[in-house]
Amino acid sequence: MRPLLLILPALAVAAAISYAVLNRQSALPAGIEIGKLSSNRSLVWREPETSVGLCPWRDQDEDRRRFFPNSLSSRDETLILSRQRPELQRRLGRMPGGDDNALIVHRILGPASSPGVVVTRRVRGECGLIELVLAADSRGRVIGARIQRHREPEMTARALLSPSWLDAFRGKDSATAWKLGQDIPNVPAEARPSAEALLKEARTVLILLDVALRSNTSLPPDFVNHDAAAGHS
Repeated sequence: MRPLLLILPALAVAAAISYAVLNRQSALPAGIEIGKLSSNRSLVWREPETSVGLCPWRDQDEDRRRFFPNSLSSRDETLILSRQRPELQRRLGRMPGGDDNALIVHRILGPASSPGVVVTRRVRGECGLIELVLAADSRGRVIGARIQRHREPEMTARALLSPSWLDAFRGKDSATAWKLGQDIPNVPAEARPSAEALLKEARTVLILLDVALRSNTSLPPDFVNHDAAAGHS
């Protein structure tokens, strides 16, 4: 009996050391979080949060016909902006972030040329991510905007989805102030944080687009914007 009492503590210490070593060797991979433990104590994994700037275009054909009635199709392009960081910093008024190094656009194709692009972005609103669809012509001016998904409460959603509020985006470009109560109609107080986030993102997108259109190194080889090259605004 006495030898058994001496052996049990030694086994417990050995088990503790083995557990610590095992857990150190099986550390979670970088970027992975533990969501919770289930009732049987198995791990339930949660993927890292998706970048706010990346967003699918959910209703491509419907949006394309709405904003570009005479268009035929679209193609996806990535406009590289990493070489324009000094210009971006000056235009944005801040250091460019990771989402500013490239702009993913859906190039609209028409019978003869491209009438413009559609850009989709995720914006962090007051109650979750808001998905913004922004259509711009070949000179970088907004011709339409739509919110394709959101999690905002009813009062905020009513303000942000109002046709009169979204229609105010039309004709705006990268030089626009994008300020509530100035060039964009005001909204109720509860909707202001999400509205301001949308306006900030719209302005950022148009600045990225304008810089890309004026830089041959940012454009795909088969696209030349003659209006930008001629210096038109």
